[in-house]
Amino acid sequence: MIDILYAQANNSGGSSPFGVFLPFVLVILIFYFLLIRPQAKKQKALERKRENLRKGDIFITSGGLYAKVNHFKNDGKIVVAELAKDVRVEVVRATIMEVLGVGAEAETTSKSDAQSKSAKTTQQKSNGSNNKGRK
Repeated sequence: MIDILYAQANNSGGSSPFGVFLPFVLVILIFYFLLIRPQAKKQKALERKRENLRKGDIFITSGGLYAKVNHFKNDGKIVVAELAKDVRVEVVRATIMEVLGVGAEAETTSKSDAQSKSAKTTQQKSNGSNNKGRK
């Protein structure tokens, strides 16, 4: 009896290797498009920001230093940054994690962005109520 069951199990149609590996391929593709590719794009964008760093730009290092570029050393590999008036430190360019902008512009950018967004929202709401009566 066991021989008959064993023979029937082996007699069922053979599965193709494509069907066996398809789930693995799908998982790898999903992993690539959801994790690896976006991270690579972020890394390239950060690298471009580091390369385009200029005097007066404000940045944050991986150690949490919030500083302004004063000048460069060693062909641009070392950034001499100003933390406060007459307080300068040297940081390796690769430790810069975020470039916030140029000088005072960077400090006011976040405030002005928030104000402009709220103004646009208010304007859209008022335009929406005026347009309802005209239709």
